[in-house]
Amino acid sequence: MLRWFCVALHLLHEAGAARQDARIRFLKAQVEILRRTLGGNRVIPSPDDRARLLAIGQELDHDIADVIGIVTPRTYCRWITVIRARR
Repeated sequence: MLRWFCVALHLLHEAGAARQDARIRFLKAQVEILRRTLGGNRVIPSPDDRARLLAIGQELDHDIADVIGIVTPRTYCRWITVIRARR
């Protein structure tokens, strides 16, 4: 019984660690984009940058409101809508 509990606890930890890793990569991607585009009041990510953020955001089930910083969560949601409309 104790062994199953330890296995379950380990699996929960791994799932949490993977999610945390995705959150960190999402933040780092935003910082890289900002560094490249600094200079204006508005950040306009390239299509490749958007795709990158969307791919990492998908790992977070697009629950990025607390980590997104270069555009509003509303803009991010519009990107998702545009991608889905293209499919």
